Amino acid sequence: MQELYLEVTTRCNLNCRTCIRHSWQEPLGDMDGGTFSLLLQNLPRLQKVQIAGLGEPLCHPDLMAMIEGLKRKANQVELISNGLLLDRETALSFLEVGLDRLILSIDGAEQETYRQIRGGSLGKVLANLERLIELKKGRGCSHPQIGCELVAMKDNIDELPALIKLLQGRGVEFLIVTNVLPYTTEMKDQVLYGEDFLRSLPGRPDPAAVWEHILKELGDMPVSLPAITWEHGGRYCRFARRRALAVSFTGEAAPCYPLLHSYTCHIFDREKAIHKHILGSIHHESLAAIWDAYQPLRTQLDEFSFPDCPTCSGCDMVEENLEDCWGNSPACGDCLWAAGIIQCP
Repeated sequence: MQELYLEVTTRCNLNCRTCIRHSWQEPLGDMDGGTFSLLLQNLPRLQKVQIAGLGEPLCHPDLMAMIEGLKRKANQVELISNGLLLDRETALSFLEVGLDRLILSIDGAEQETYRQIRGGSLGKVLANLERLIELKKGRGCSHPQIGCELVAMKDNIDELPALIKLLQGRGVEFLIVTNVLPYTTEMKDQVLYGEDFLRSLPGRPDPAAVWEHILKELGDMPVSLPAITWEHGGRYCRFARRRALAVSFTGEAAPCYPLLHSYTCHIFDREKAIHKHILGSIHHESLAAIWDAYQPLRTQLDEFSFPDCPTCSGCDMVEENLEDCWGNSPACGDCLWAAGIIQCP
């Protein structure tokens, strides 16, 4: 085990149109002190811990103490946030506890676009970002490295070049662009990938052309761009290859954070029920035992020996992820993360 995706809370201060909360019925909560202490005792030395999951980490009242504890166990600790709760006190705390990387999720260059997608204030996020940058400079800190993750969709794609300029002018050091995963019927029409999307473009351009206007604005800024088309041969599990494990706020472990919870989503033009796939709970067994029991599945995920569900003629087995036609469980044959269409840090 080399990486950990840690969900410290499923609570959030926003209600984004793109959020999984629109398609699940699970209770919200924070990781309690006992669960975190147990996790910390179980952790081996790691390359990286990413504090993210399906909630806003800054909602957790003990976040800074958690980061301090994780810093003793990992070479790098990074955090993904919407940035609205990043006040001066929080920014200073990030500098003091030594957070290595901070990734802000920002999905529009105009306030109205940002409000329609996320429901918050873009101006406040940018002001919080500027203050953090100034505090870093004032204290001579090289950390945290600051990046942004952009969820691309039809409603904001035209604003991404302007957003890149806004971020470059405020000291952002890298970008991650991902596609939207629709959790509701309304969001199905927002996708920028797949055959239906390509057919809708004039002259059916090369898929790489979709990102040309973004690449022109980047200069030397590092960027990770998502795939636009489904490619059977290039699939692999990013989580398995990184030797990663995901742990929920309740202490349950899964192969990846998309399998920490149960929900519905839309894979291309069909609805799919995702059932969580829990490998074990740190309250009942050691993390080492969970990791050892996971190895046969991790090897399969690393080899990615799953059917090519999106290009198949179709069957009712693709309506859920419980089992595929080859007898695999969970069924990962149409995973958009494995195809690089959906990205995570």
